[in-house]
Amino acid sequence: MNKLPMQKKIVLKKIGIAKELESPENPGALEKRVALNPGDVQQLIDFGCEVFLEKGAGEGIGYSDSSYEKAGAFLQEHEELYSEKDLLLKFKGPALGDIDLMKKGTVLFCMLHANSFPDRVTQLKGKHIIPLAMEAVYESPKHFPDDQVLGKICVQKTLESLDVSPKELNIFFLGYSIHIESALKRPENRFFESLSLCHDAISPKDIGPVDKSCLFFYDSKAYKGNNETLEFIKEHALALVDFNEFILDQGKVAIREYRESHEPPRQGGRKINCLHETGRAGCRYGFTLAKEVSKKITHAKEAKVVVLGYGNVGLGAVHEAYEQGAQKISVLTERTTAKGEIETFIKDATIIVNGAEQPKRLRGKNYIITKEHVKNLIPKGSVVIDLVGGSPTNRSAVESVMTCTFLTDPYFEEEGVLFSALWGWPMMGMMKESGDKYSSQILSVLIEDDELVVTGIEDSTESIKGAMV
Repeated sequence: MNKLPMQKKIVLKKIGIAKELESPENPGALEKRVALNPGDVQQLIDFGCEVFLEKGAGEGIGYSDSSYEKAGAFLQEHEELYSEKDLLLKFKGPALGDIDLMKKGTVLFCMLHANSFPDRVTQLKGKHIIPLAMEAVYESPKHFPDDQVLGKICVQKTLESLDVSPKELNIFFLGYSIHIESALKRPENRFFESLSLCHDAISPKDIGPVDKSCLFFYDSKAYKGNNETLEFIKEHALALVDFNEFILDQGKVAIREYRESHEPPRQGGRKINCLHETGRAGCRYGFTLAKEVSKKITHAKEAKVVVLGYGNVGLGAVHEAYEQGAQKISVLTERTTAKGEIETFIKDATIIVNGAEQPKRLRGKNYIITKEHVKNLIPKGSVVIDLVGGSPTNRSAVESVMTCTFLTDPYFEEEGVLFSALWGWPMMGMMKESGDKYSSQILSVLIEDDELVVTGIEDSTESIKGAMV
């Protein structure tokens, strides 16, 4: 059991866990996840907190009320659960009518999405509720595991050894591994001509034209393709680089040099997230729409997949497209999403996945996938999956998406193209898995990591202060 630091005391002792009901981002109450599972509730109680659970809160993902009682939680009805708590945990934001049930000074810890639901934030502040946004709690400092660093370093050192401008290169990754994922995740806006992931079962003819502008990377430790493809690449491409060979030869030295010369960023990524799962679930649904609704394809191998962005969400989509069997996935960067460049990639795309997050100042002003693209360029029957989503006050980079879709009506059609921008993508087939992941992350912020939210938020870390809306 974790121990409370001697200089700290529990301030937010009475903790309520609310059930997901109808709310602005949960029409039909189809969101069934719960903020903490029974095992994590027991850890919270062992730490010294009192935990109260709204009846039925965990049943949607298989956790009975009795399992929470066994962990030490007290069951309460809806109105009682919301009242007289120091800290209220909820997965998604509360229904507007429930805000009046909370006492002044309650800390509400949930996925708040303040930019998409500004009126709710105003109402919370008017009732003197303290909103703490789960999605705004960040690592500090950011930690890069060795496996992630090695993929990036291998690409960087390869580029430094070549007498070629990155802008003239078509970069290909063959197969999938942790090193390939990390190399894909950080192209550093080098403005490559193109960036693609190929399935290790791809045939040479399906790769497309291969010449001395093409630089290939693969991981021999994970590669399951055939030598014929490798020999073809060696003969025609600029180079074929093996991550595994680089790691064996230079890995230890490379990691040491990197750690010595790179101060970790002061702020990292979200601590409470299922971003990779979001990308996977969204892309998976894109294949479902293309096969079962528009019937554009009969098998994933036929799909031309284009993913906008290469962050955690975008790479989740790339991973899923690879697992589905797509032979070649184009990953678009800042250069290739620009007007005049993107058209080359989307003009014959089957599935387009937007994982490109734009700064707030550009939301609603800059669109990467425009209505003009939909009307005149994207093939009929193709699918556009928007992983970023938004609302009328917080638009995404897909112009046709005015607001997120929901499980009650997950897709719509415009100009013969199917669109989906689901609010809460992991609900699409990954509800239990993602719920447990969120639970462990929430618990760590409450009692395990530096934040120690239960000891109060007024004198907390920069990460928590930044999440206070």
